[in-house]
Amino acid sequence: KIEVKGNLNRYRDFIFIDDVIEAWYRSATYESAKNQIINLGTGYKTTISKLLETICNYTDGSKFFVQGYTPGDQNGIYADNRKLNNILDINKFTQLNEGILIFKDWANNFLDNYKKIK
Repeated sequence: KIEVKGNLNRYRDFIFIDDVIEAWYRSATYESAKNQIINLGTGYKTTISKLLETICNYTDGSKFFVQGYTPGDQNGIYADNRKLNNILDINKFTQLNEGILIFKDWANNFLDNYKKIK
């Protein structure tokens, strides 16, 4: 069970770790990125509801429930990534469902290997 605090219509800009690493690499190696401040994000709003539904669709038996809220939590945030696109030439990101599937496969392999070691 996944406990969620707050409104399910809140939104965030979720980015897959491989996309973050690619952006870091490019920012360290592209001359055009020197001395620049660049927002790192997809530029897309994903509601907490959409995130949870996607996770539950790809995991057996997962369910979520709302329990209270977090004081001071913001309603939403997402990146203005125009500089990311222009300076680092990044305009395609791993989709949420694809990233969750990749993570699920990684986690399952990790657990299988961990069990073999034990």
